[in-house]
Amino acid sequence: MKLGLNPLVYGAAGQSIETGLQQAAKFGFAYIDYPAKGDFSPTAMTDSQRRDLVQIFNDNGLVCSQMLLIDCWQMAASDPAARQNAMEYMKQCAEFMLELGGRQMLICRGAGMHEVGRTKALGWASSVDAVRDYSQWCLDKGMLVGLEMDVSTYCVLNSLAATAQMIRDVDSPNLFANIDIGHLFVTREGPDEMEHVGDKILHLHISDNDTFGDDHNLIGTGHADFAPYIHKAVELGIAANCEKADEVPTAALEMGETGGVDDPDRWVRESLAFLSQHLPELAV
Repeated sequence: MKLGLNPLVYGAAGQSIETGLQQAAKFGFAYIDYPAKGDFSPTAMTDSQRRDLVQIFNDNGLVCSQMLLIDCWQMAASDPAARQNAMEYMKQCAEFMLELGGRQMLICRGAGMHEVGRTKALGWASSVDAVRDYSQWCLDKGMLVGLEMDVSTYCVLNSLAATAQMIRDVDSPNLFANIDIGHLFVTREGPDEMEHVGDKILHLHISDNDTFGDDHNLIGTGHADFAPYIHKAVELGIAANCEKADEVPTAALEMGETGGVDDPDRWVRESLAFLSQHLPELAV
């Protein structure tokens, strides 16, 4: 399994996506989980900026292992226009992913949030429709779609069991599950819970926290116990899943979304040192 990096840790320190990508390459990373958020979002970039980023990927031998669709809260909204806004954002991100040469699009934020005063059944139905429409749109382009559960109770997907149910309800061959270890520590789901989505796991996130909030701390400074989850993914056949999908099994470091990052290079360096001791089988 390869070790990747989400350059959001550089964004959390106020640095540019260009700097984050170049520093990732200097640390030896080849696989990049791209966070489509804020200034990093392809929807906020000019065509020239997008071309420059593609060039940085190519010049440094970087692979976009996953694009994180972070601004997709409205997928379960009651307002059709709001759902359409989310879909347009997701499609624009996928088009940029094709420019980068990658295939995995990750639906974050638990595939949308429930609205106050609207039943969860209706929110679920709206989310299923949105995930199905997007999965089918991506299928025509040879792309894969992942689902990531959120820790928040107001999110449509806030457990692996719910994620598995969404995969069954949507029933699209290119729909898979993402495992964020930090999320599972907050929701108190152990490695065995991964059996809900065992044959659908293509990718993992290594994030750390104090078990009470999705804080994205420096790896090793929180309480997440990464090894059992990584080993369970291997046991469940992530390598075979990825081989069938023509993907490389990757676990990406995800840090710095909340709180300040004083020195992102230090965060990356110390995280790598921690993992070399506790999970030496992961390599950049």
